[in-house]
Amino acid sequence: MFRGRVLFDEAELAEAKRRHADDVNLPIHFVRGNHESHAALRALAGGRNPAPVGPHGVLAWVEDGTVMDLNGVRVGFAGGALPDADRGVDAGCFVVLRGRRPVHVLVSHDLPRGVSRPRPDGTPVGDPQIAAFVEEADGPSLVIFGHYHGSTGPKPWKDAAICMLAPALHPGEDGSLGVLDCVARTFWVAGREGNVAVVRV
Repeated sequence: MFRGRVLFDEAELAEAKRRHADDVNLPIHFVRGNHESHAALRALAGGRNPAPVGPHGVLAWVEDGTVMDLNGVRVGFAGGALPDADRGVDAGCFVVLRGRRPVHVLVSHDLPRGVSRPRPDGTPVGDPQIAAFVEEADGPSLVIFGHYHGSTGPKPWKDAAICMLAPALHPGEDGSLGVLDCVARTFWVAGREGNVAVVRV
């Protein structure tokens, strides 16, 4: 569902599951990006949340507005980006997230508006709904996002730590891997283990 390209090699995922099943909690949960149709994902999910993607049980899509309690760390999900009714950030999901507080960690596709400088033409970058949610008195202490294909953080922003994780878009490229330790209540990025964000619970 990414511009017609296959993002994941199913045989490679099956092999990875076989090799690492004892080391990694599966499935790996993800939010929709800005190329996935929200309506199409909901239809494919058939009411399941998280909804398995692919035959091997490695990946599962999480619906916007979901909050998962992982060993006392409450993780909220908000996918989408760009001003598009079906692919953009769903305003209704923040109503749902506010009703399911506390949310200690927000996993989003877009970043909070204000984190990054505007584009050269002055167009703001990021989503104002995400920024408003993070800036609230009981907002999350950690925001993890992607979308801009870079890697930064975790670094402080307002009263939270933010971290952008980059995917590997081409063969031979390295993506970035973030580790949320729900026992130690910490978050760090592989290769930057000295820069640890503490998740406030």
